[in-house]
Amino acid sequence: MCRFRPPFVGVMRWRKKHPPNLAISCRFATTVQAPKNKTSEIEIFARLIRADQSDLSRELARYILKLGFEENDQNRMRELAERNQDGRLTSEEREELENYVKAGHFLALLHSKARRSLRAAKLS
Repeated sequence: MCRFRPPFVGVMRWRKKHPPNLAISCRFATTVQAPKNKTSEIEIFARLIRADQSDLSRELARYILKLGFEENDQNRMRELAERNQDGRLTSEEREELENYVKAGHFLALLHSKARRSLRAAKLS
């Protein structure tokens, strides 16, 4: 069972869902539902970028889909997630993990909007 609870959801893989029903699955095999807090940073950012609209240019959408964590960040997230699983995180590491999670959520929202925009461009 995954010990992560929002906002410490850990290293995540996003399913192809859009807000407010963002389902996230933990690398350690448990699926949890994203909180439905309308004032969370993720919800505010989703509204800010109008995540439900398909209005990005093809070039910008393709660029956004190339964005991702560098290998050293991926390694650090993995290390923090493992230490969290074992209950060995310091308060500073917990904050660092939370920051990675938030950044991952923001990136997932941008990727989702980019994919939606590219699908809409193909249909038009």
